Amino acid sequence: MNFFEKLIMNSPIRKIFLRKVEAPILKDLSGSLEGMRVLEIGCARGHSTKLVLDFLKASSVVAIDLDPDSNL
Repeated sequence: MNFFEKLIMNSPIRKIFLRKVEAPILKDLSGSLEGMRVLEIGCARGHSTKLVLDFLKASSVVAIDLDPDSNL
């Protein structure tokens, strides 16, 4: 990603959008992930990883991002 894409993806506004809009849609589509192990590819700084654990109740998440600037 370029500088501006990274800026948008890691912004506080994006984090709020993930929690308020995307997570409820994902929960409606997938149901609860309670007790499941989840693989997340392209986790960036981990905002969505935290939602998968806290909001969707996965038991664990293996998260990976190939961008070296996305270290948690």
